[in-house]
Amino acid sequence: VYWVDSSWDRVLNDGQIYYYKVIAYNINGGTESNEIIANIPIARPGAFTLTGSKVGATIHLTWTEAATTEKGGIVTYQILRDSSSAFDSPTTICESTTTLEYYDNAPSFYEEYYKAVATNLGGSTDSNFVKIRLSPPAWKEIAPW
Repeated sequence: VYWVDSSWDRVLNDGQIYYYKVIAYNINGGTESNEIIANIPIARPGAFTLTGSKVGATIHLTWTEAATTEKGGIVTYQILRDSSSAFDSPTTICESTTTLEYYDNAPSFYEEYYKAVATNLGGSTDSNFVKIRLSPPAWKEIAPW
């Protein structure tokens, strides 16, 4: 006799441990399988999108809210700036905020790439990056030589 069951849990909650065991029965009784343990980790924040614009000498960054689960808890955002889109040696310009916007009041001419990192109890998720270039200062000759 050959039998296959393709049962599955329809809903798995993060931060939960599930235990599974199969019991086979026939006319002679039942036999238990070994126990399988499924440890579902707490979910990281979901994907989110960063946008930015130049407002005078300030950079205004906004982003969509990263989804989280109840076990994931509150999402905080860290804002990074770098000279490369690879973010090899970023400058942290905001360590932690729960708002969905940030003003960089001291932008750098050399660091024109920005990204946000969403963090909850399950881990971190990076946003896309945006490139916002400042206009070079206007030089004006004040005394002829």
